[in-house]
Amino acid sequence: MTRKKKHIFEGELREYEKKIINFFVEMSESKGQAPIFTTIAAYLLIHGDLTQAQLKELTGVSIGSISTTLNAMASIGYIEKKLIKGTHTFKYSLGGDLFQVASRTTMLKLEINEETTNFFREKMKELNEKGNQIKKGYEILSERIQGMMDFLKIHRKFIDKVPELIENIMKEEAPNRAI
Repeated sequence: MTRKKKHIFEGELREYEKKIINFFVEMSESKGQAPIFTTIAAYLLIHGDLTQAQLKELTGVSIGSISTTLNAMASIGYIEKKLIKGTHTFKYSLGGDLFQVASRTTMLKLEINEETTNFFREKMKELNEKGNQIKKGYEILSERIQGMMDFLKIHRKFIDKVPELIENIMKEEAPNRAI
């Protein structure tokens, strides 16, 4: 009987893998992101394709939490989910190279920017309609909302430039690599 290999990396390499994962998790936690999301993304970044069972084995997180997180990640286009032929098992991946992952992340940021801008635009409209009725604090709140909308315009311009910036950097750093 052959022993099933649990991890791609063993011994000292497994320790380096854990250090990399911990780095990503600590960094994301400092930004207020969910550790399970980052943990799964980091393992997919390192390993490529993984099943839910493999992610459970690597992370020690319950299969239910992994399933919920993977479904959320797939619904926003952050990962790809593919059925393994001849099974009822799916494999998950970041879906492409890092340029493609960065592009999808940029698209998600654009969507969030647009939703946030629309929300503030609607609130500003409502506030302006009631402006004569709401005296105290009206000016301060409307100034703050306008400030957020001004920031979102700048943010949008920045996000719009990210794909081109990434492509130019990739061409400089890896000129023989197809983008």
